[in-house]
Formats: sequence, structure tokens, C-alpha cells
Amino acid sequence: MSSLNQDHYAFEEFTVMNTVIQGYKKLYEVMQAKDALYAKADFTEEDGMKAANLEAEFAEMDGWNAEAEASQLLQQLGIDESLHDSKMSELTEGQRIKVLLGQALFGKPDILILDEPTNGLDPKSISWLEDFLADFPNTVIVVSHDRHFLNSVCTMMCDVDFGKIELFVGNYDFWMESSALAKRLRENANAKKKNKSKNCKNSLLVLVLMLQNLNKPLPVRSN
Repeated sequence: MSSLNQDHYAFEEFTVMNTVIQGYKKLYEVMQAKDALYAKADFTEEDGMKAANLEAEFAEMDGWNAEAEASQLLQQLGIDESLHDSKMSELTEGQRIKVLLGQALFGKPDILILDEPTNGLDPKSISWLEDFLADFPNTVIVVSHDRHFLNSVCTMMCDVDFGKIELFVGNYDFWMESSALAKRLRENANAKKKNKSKNCKNSLLVLVLMLQNLNKPLPVRSN
């Protein structure tokens, strides 16, 4: 599972490339462990065995292509290759957002959670993200106020209201139409209940009056 980091200053001391690769946590951990072993001055035979195991894991996760894939992802998001070795602290706010989005997308997570992913993105980047998510084979959960974006990428809407969750199959517009229809049906049902209650009260009042009349003594005529 991967999510879009909302702290735009969490990776200030990391390079752009390393920030993106950290989106694939296991791969990044293996890379760090490898680098630490190879940097040892007293590299032992045991270290060599550990390194061999790490290399096998690294290859299994397609680690040799990680930087190339991260670079391609960054360029598609509008981050020029000349910035890939720069520190995050050197980027503009908009560039940081794009890098963090790249981090969330990197590694093809089984579940991808995106909270307001279009914030800070230019139209070209948003269009690219829409296409990317359209082809994304796994589950994506999006929280957004961007109606057009939701219409483009969502196939199911989740309405959370007063602690109740309702699922609707379809995009944002379909959810709006379904919600409006459901509201009208509820209002009609409530109106019918009120009318029925009013009719019952009226009928009860008539019955009471009839009973009262039955209990009244008949008038007696005197000659």
C-alpha cells in the first residue's frame, strides 16, 4: 500500500531520485543495506554472503531498472532530469508536490491512496495522472474536491455522511444523480408518512366525536 505524503517538507535532505524510490520501501531498504555493506572498510566473508543475498533480493525487485523508471516517472510529471540529483529543499512547492506524487506512484503498490492529488498540479500533469490511473491495474482510493478528476478516474464513489458509508457504482456525476434521486424518494416517503399520520389523526377525531354523540342522552319531549 502507498499513499500521497501530505508533508511537503519531510524529505528535505534527500535527493529527488531517492525520494521517489522510497515509495518502494522494501527496495529502498535493500539499496541502503547494500550500500552500507559495500562501504565497510573491513568487508568480511560474512558481509559478502549478506551482500549476495541482498543482490538477489534487489534483482528480484527489478532494482537495476529502478532509477530509470523513477526518472521516467518524474519527467512525465514535469520534473526535468537536471533536477533528479537535487535535494528536495532546492525545489519549489509545486515541484515537491509532483515528486511526492511520483513517490506514491512508484513501485506499483497494490493499494494506492491519494488525498487531493491534483492540488498544485498543472493541467498537463493532471491529464497525465488521469491517464496513468486509468491504466493502473490495482486499487486506487482518491479523496478529492476536483469534480472533473473524479469523473475521469473513479468507477465507484463512497459517500461518508454522519458515520454512515454508502457505495455507488459509477463516477461523481452518477453519484450526484443517484444521491439526488435517493433524496427525492426519501422526501416523498416522509411526505406520505406525514399525510398518513394526518389522515389517521383526522379519522381518530371523527371516531371520538361519533362515540361522544352515541353516549349523549336522547332528548325527552314533555307534553
